Amino acid sequence: MIFSSTIFIFLFLPIAVLGYYLLIKWRFLQNLYLVFLSLLFYAWDTPRYVILLAGSIFINYFLGIWMQKARDSEKNVGLVVTTAVAANLLILFSFKYLPFAVTNLNAFLPHDIPVPSFPFPLGISFFTFQAISYIMDVKRGRIGAQKNFIDLALYISFFPRLLQGPIVRYQTMVDQLRNRKENFKDFSEGCCRFVIGLGKKVLVATLLMDLVNSAFASPSPNLSVSTAWLGMFAASFYIYFDFSGYSDMAIGLGKMFGFKIPENFNYPYIASSIADYWRRWHMTMMTWFKDYVFLPVAIGQTFKYYPFTKKTMTTPHKIVIAMFITWLCTGIWHGASWNFVIWGMYFFVLMQVETMIPKFKSKFWSVSVGFILTQLAVKLGQVLTRSTDINQAWNYYLCLFGLKGKPIVDDKFIFLFNQNKWILLIALIASMPTVQFILKHVKINKTVQDVIYTIWIIALFIFGMIYITRNGYTPFLYGKF
Repeated sequence: MIFSSTIFIFLFLPIAVLGYYLLIKWRFLQNLYLVFLSLLFYAWDTPRYVILLAGSIFINYFLGIWMQKARDSEKNVGLVVTTAVAANLLILFSFKYLPFAVTNLNAFLPHDIPVPSFPFPLGISFFTFQAISYIMDVKRGRIGAQKNFIDLALYISFFPRLLQGPIVRYQTMVDQLRNRKENFKDFSEGCCRFVIGLGKKVLVATLLMDLVNSAFASPSPNLSVSTAWLGMFAASFYIYFDFSGYSDMAIGLGKMFGFKIPENFNYPYIASSIADYWRRWHMTMMTWFKDYVFLPVAIGQTFKYYPFTKKTMTTPHKIVIAMFITWLCTGIWHGASWNFVIWGMYFFVLMQVETMIPKFKSKFWSVSVGFILTQLAVKLGQVLTRSTDINQAWNYYLCLFGLKGKPIVDDKFIFLFNQNKWILLIALIASMPTVQFILKHVKINKTVQDVIYTIWIIALFIFGMIYITRNGYTPFLYGKF
């Protein structure tokens, strides 16, 4: 089931909200109701994989209790944490990476092994990472193991963030499972946030999709230079509005049910450095990798000191190794393809190069130069994630730099630009903190602000629903990751 579908907006969501608030006096029943809805939500399109989600919940429930006992007794802690992490990664590997692994293994074997083929379980990367964070937080003593099965099931399966995050760590959510406070203010803010996300997805990302598909048509692009650059910038806006739109909708839905889900984006397309970009893009994922991959490798011990303190023992070469492993894992997490492995290594190299820039900053560097180079580097990297394979990405780069023998400008570019110029302008403006800038420099009465905002939300919803009813819905891009 997709958030931007009529069946979700006009059937599933009203029933979910009505039932939830009818049970307002019984927290256990509310949680049980949300677990049931989450399993139904997940089973809607691929019923068979609800068993996978339920299995992950059961396994991690007992692994968490085992982890707590081992920690309390200070016996077999290493064995338990290794078993727990390995069990979760095995599930992820079997359903997401096994076909890729077998395909590559066949290149070295005299006889091919049959490549398994099955539908991809949506959201498996997200709910698996949340389960691992639960086990690790129990191991570190930040929280105790959850003895209430329904509460843990709700943490792992909560439908607003089940398929595409944000990735919420158990430590962040544990208190909200029982002690959250529902109120009208949060509910109304949640509704507005949901509509804003809907507008991003339906009225920007989806309208850019035809342009992006045209530029990245398989098997290999054969474009003029200007068409290739137009397609690359359109793809950059497309992935941002598609994914941040989902995150907005998830955060809004969480507020409707009393949950505070962390922010996932903070205007990444105004970043003036690669490090700044990754502090703004998919923030919950990067925080996860920092806490559970980078710091353990960089510090070289199991979080006796956390985060970095004066007592932390580490060395520059450990930091480089930790960065390498983190970006390798980040690339692999995004997809079972060499494109994503190279993409991860691409950003690892950029981050290393960026550490040398401060030496020359006073003479050759500025915020504007940093902004231009950062955004160009990011968008060049996104060609890898948008392409279907290495061959397509390579051909696209050849088109970008005029190495395919095509003209700089052609009729296709003129047609695509004229057809999409207004939505591209809207995407550019909406990807920046434009509203904040206006409110900072133009004095507008608070009542007038509220009226304009209300009209804006109503208009977004109406036009969004008009588009959905006429054209149907399209899946979210990050669902495949």
